[in-house]
Amino acid sequence: MSSPSLDTLTIYPATPEQTLESRKRSAVEWSKGRSLEQYVERDRIMDDHPHASNGRLTTWVLAPRNDPATLDFMCSCETFARDSIVVRRSSLEASAELEDVVGYGVASVFTPESQRRKGYAGHMMRLLHWVLAPHPSLPAFPTRWGSPPPIAPSVGNATFSVLYSDVGSTFYHNCGPDERSSTGWAVQGTQQTIWHVSPPSSHDAPLKTQWQGLSLEDVEILYDTEAQTIRQEIANDAPVGVGFSFLPNKGVGLFNINRTMRFSGDSLSSYLPFDKWGVVLKDGDNIKASATWTLDGSALVVTRLRVSPDQFSDLLQQLQHAARGMNARTVEIWNMAPSLQVKAESLGGVTGNRDEHLPAFKWYGKEDESELHWFYNEKYVEYPIS
Repeated sequence: MSSPSLDTLTIYPATPEQTLESRKRSAVEWSKGRSLEQYVERDRIMDDHPHASNGRLTTWVLAPRNDPATLDFMCSCETFARDSIVVRRSSLEASAELEDVVGYGVASVFTPESQRRKGYAGHMMRLLHWVLAPHPSLPAFPTRWGSPPPIAPSVGNATFSVLYSDVGSTFYHNCGPDERSSTGWAVQGTQQTIWHVSPPSSHDAPLKTQWQGLSLEDVEILYDTEAQTIRQEIANDAPVGVGFSFLPNKGVGLFNINRTMRFSGDSLSSYLPFDKWGVVLKDGDNIKASATWTLDGSALVVTRLRVSPDQFSDLLQQLQHAARGMNARTVEIWNMAPSLQVKAESLGGVTGNRDEHLPAFKWYGKEDESELHWFYNEKYVEYPIS
């Protein structure tokens, strides 16, 4: 049977049945030791978390225009609406102008094996701009694609969108809102610094007891504080030009912790594998330094970092200690500030560029992608594309 032409397909918000089907499909490759039932249950539980509830999560399917509710759709993806900020500063003497906007995280792009190598995923991602962004911010819709996707509720308001590519920097960059190349998601900020986790040694300095461990609930409170601090820092310190950032509260940062969810045996009884997801150093009620983390494979990855160079050695000791307790083999930090980089490398950190989980953004304003600053491009904002 020949494949349908692309103009006979478009993108639709998934029905509940299509959402379930999309998760069953992706479980084949992404379940990571969970049963199908456990994989689906994890997503069902997380659908009620703040990052996804109240219409923030939408599953999209590429399906025939004449049968939009079919379970035999070509491919699927997810988007998460997030509270975000944009800052504009015309000169060093001018005050920064801060604007609250909606940004989107794009995740879970999946095409079943039977539908691969037919151009479906790329076409779905090109059409995704047309349901996320205001149409006046986009070029003319290509006539070869048929008519634009139907307008969906609660979207069409994106100032920017972000994804994390596991297929290099080119594929999604070529998935723009028209047929031109290099008008899609542009990779920015792939740097990471890694330490191998060393076994405990009698030569280790005693663990500083001033640092307090953070539970999941503590991290949630910290992220509320961080959201306000990030706004203040961007307003005060933004360089000339235009920049943007996601905020870590309202479940955004907690996503990377909650997705480590495990299950007891073959049951659907879920639990988080660890009690501690960060540390904080305080002076009274004032936070002097903090770090939060998650477990990603065999790596403890720092999700949000606030520390001075003078405090970094003590923090690294805390990270190494936590990593041993999680049986992690490495500690990783993404896109550290230049003020920390020299100190981190003096403490054995090795800095390089990742070849997976590549942060990429699409800006829907008039500015060119080369003019934009992505602030706080850290692990807390990542929603896996696969």
